[in-house]
Amino acid sequence: MNSYYFDNETFKSEYITTIKKFLDMYDNDKYDEGYIEFDFTVDELIEAKIIDRDEGPDLDDSSIVITESEHTSVLFKGFKSEYGYICSDDDGYIQIPNADLVKFFKLESESKIIDDLELYHPNIYLQRVSIEGIDEELLNCSITGMNTEIGKQTIALLHYENFLFSYKLYRDNHLEPLACDKFIEIRGDSLDLEECRAIVKSYIFEINCLTGAVITPESNLNIPTLTYLDDEEIERKKIEYNELAQSANKLLICSDTEKVIDIYNKGNSCLDDEMSILYFSKVIEYVSETVVRAKVTEEGRKALSSNRARVPDANFIKELQELFQNNTYKKDSESMKLTILTCCYINDLTPLVPSYIEKKYNTKIKKSSEDALSFIASCISSTRNNIAHAKANYRATGDEIPEQHYAGFKDLLRIISQQCIRWYAAQSSSMRIAP
Repeated sequence: MNSYYFDNETFKSEYITTIKKFLDMYDNDKYDEGYIEFDFTVDELIEAKIIDRDEGPDLDDSSIVITESEHTSVLFKGFKSEYGYICSDDDGYIQIPNADLVKFFKLESESKIIDDLELYHPNIYLQRVSIEGIDEELLNCSITGMNTEIGKQTIALLHYENFLFSYKLYRDNHLEPLACDKFIEIRGDSLDLEECRAIVKSYIFEINCLTGAVITPESNLNIPTLTYLDDEEIERKKIEYNELAQSANKLLICSDTEKVIDIYNKGNSCLDDEMSILYFSKVIEYVSETVVRAKVTEEGRKALSSNRARVPDANFIKELQELFQNNTYKKDSESMKLTILTCCYINDLTPLVPSYIEKKYNTKIKKSSEDALSFIASCISSTRNNIAHAKANYRATGDEIPEQHYAGFKDLLRIISQQCIRWYAAQSSSMRIAP
């Protein structure tokens, strides 16, 4: 028989009050109206002693200390789905953080569910997500507790069901209040809904860059498709992910980056390779306006630093006019080329070059990195135009990627898009252009 302990009297009182309220609301004799069960009784809680840590209590394997930092297991038969009663563990129980449990009914009444996908409360924000392409054991090896530019919210990827979210859906007569959902959770003080949404977009972007996992804000109605690795590979990746996460000390949070990251996330979660290519191309186009501005500004500053700028004559003015005309990059292909030359690191791209263009790419890179990047830019521009334009109106350039190679080309574009976004985020706000 277990022996229960609490670490303070106030928490004990609040905890027992909440448990009693749950049991009173869901009488176990009325199964059809709900059924709730904890792995202890109220009498056991009432009899629980308060630990005096200064005296060093003599605890054994049967001793259970209930603290605000721990979780409580609850079995609630109101949660149904097409799979039956979905639950967090094999015994049918779901975990509730004790810090939430003691104020559960206040959280429940003051929070709101938005489109069955988000839960918002000034102290908690939850976004339902589906996750593809990562081993189940690696879901916790993500960027958590990261500082952001708008505060120090706690951000976490939760790979288990959430009782508060599911309970609110249940109270709203949702047909499937508890499914195979994962969540992104933000905790903090005076959370703003729109800021939370921006943080989630940036968080999804960072996790994808870090692990390759595809996270989509949506209800996960199906059992997730995850990759499964051997133990050795899992341990290696845990170390790799944790090291990378520690080196990334903040998310990219501002109104400009939110827009381009949103485009990237849409491209990343597309099931259609053509649409992914179009979205990733749009990321490059988004950043290109800032790249062009930076280039024109740099060239203009060089000219204006000339002694001739102090007493400009007609010839100098003409030179300035020609300088700006020569750096307008009116064609999309020109601005895309400049963007890739400016933002991309060739060594990250070489391993991802599709086999279809590998021979030509190798010839280019032997000449210079600039030639290789220019070739990639031409392939992107031509392939994007081939997809987007009507076939009858499109004139092939010879650099188009065939449809059967789109999957590999999409992977290359994903990394290029990441590099463009990071370059863009590194620019001063006065230099960034948000189309």
